[in-house]
Amino acid sequence: MSGQIFISYRREDSSAWAGRLSDRISTHFPQSQIFMDVDMDLGINFVEEIEKSVGACDVLIAVIGKHWLTASDREGRRRLDHPKDYVRLEIATALKRGIRVIPVLVEGASMPEFDQLPEDLNPLTYRNALNVSHERFRADSERLIGAVERVLENTGIEQQRKREEQERVATEQRERQEKERLEAEQRAQAERRELERRQQEEEARLRAEQQVGVEQERLEAERRQKEDQERLRAEQREKERLELERREPKEKREQPKAEQDSLNVQQQHEGENKEAGQGTSSQPLPAQALPVDHAGRRTKPLTKRPWLLLAVLGGVVLCGLVLYVAHPGATREPASTPAIGSPLTQTSPSPLTTDGLFQPMPVSAIDPLMPPGSEISRRKQGRLEKLGKLEDSRTNNSTFVSIRAPNGTVIRIPKSEFFDSGDYYYNW
Repeated sequence: MSGQIFISYRREDSSAWAGRLSDRISTHFPQSQIFMDVDMDLGINFVEEIEKSVGACDVLIAVIGKHWLTASDREGRRRLDHPKDYVRLEIATALKRGIRVIPVLVEGASMPEFDQLPEDLNPLTYRNALNVSHERFRADSERLIGAVERVLENTGIEQQRKREEQERVATEQRERQEKERLEAEQRAQAERRELERRQQEEEARLRAEQQVGVEQERLEAERRQKEDQERLRAEQREKERLELERREPKEKREQPKAEQDSLNVQQQHEGENKEAGQGTSSQPLPAQALPVDHAGRRTKPLTKRPWLLLAVLGGVVLCGLVLYVAHPGATREPASTPAIGSPLTQTSPSPLTTDGLFQPMPVSAIDPLMPPGSEISRRKQGRLEKLGKLEDSRTNNSTFVSIRAPNGTVIRIPKSEFFDSGDYYYNW
């Protein structure tokens, strides 16, 4: 059991009783736990030491004798009325700090009244006191020792509770600090991962931009190459045009000479005809009546050039032969649509021929009020699957079309799907 016991007394009033009680108490508690003013070293400020000891004790025993209340100083003033009275300081400090104060009345002293004490000592009157007499000293001291033991035990329990509370608070603080440290590490890791992700995205963006730059350079190189090729072709065409223009003036210079020779020949014939008296019935066409080509040269009509007419007719016949060879299916019979159960090769709404017995028609291409008993088929994965016979839909006002399967079950198909999907066919 640990705890400090402070014995407060006034020397001129009850010093002998205080020493006797101290010796008795020391038989149950270590001397190191008991404090009296006689235990102070020389030269120590007893006021500071008393305040320090009172503040550290767990129980204070106030020994009150007959002259404790009325003791006075040299000037005749009561000591308790002096603020610096050490007895008053001891008891007032203990009461202020909530330390257990046990009044011990000796030599037949009585408990002071409320109005007999200073204001800071008024709570002392509410403390239960112990009367110690010479005749019953052993029993009274044992009772005091028991009370001190209970106080110290309760104080030890309270101190243990305080220590546990302090340890709990310290543990919670350490856990909180550890949690904050872990959260800080997690945040740091998250920030590091985010930084790495951003760096990767930036690297990917730079690679993409680099690739785009390379692609743009390649396209630009192709564009320049095409421009160079176009420029070379344009220069070649310009050279050919200039060469053609250079040649055309020479032909135009030769053309007037040929026309002049022809005109001279005609004039010679006219002179001969006049001399022969044949008139003008066989006069040739003037040069201005002959057709002129794109170069300004006059040409003869096709009837005057039979070899050119034969060449045109031969070209027409050759084109006909080429068209006939290129489209041999134009004279063949059209391919028939596969029958029910065979793969579909067309999606047009034309009739489907099946075994030459009936022609399935797409439901979407006819009046929805088809005759009852029609055979209904469904297109599935490129083939026609036979479903059954159509029941009378003209008297059926529901939103479904009923089809009687070969096994007797009724298949109900929404009218919107049946008439609009294009996957259903019927025949009589």
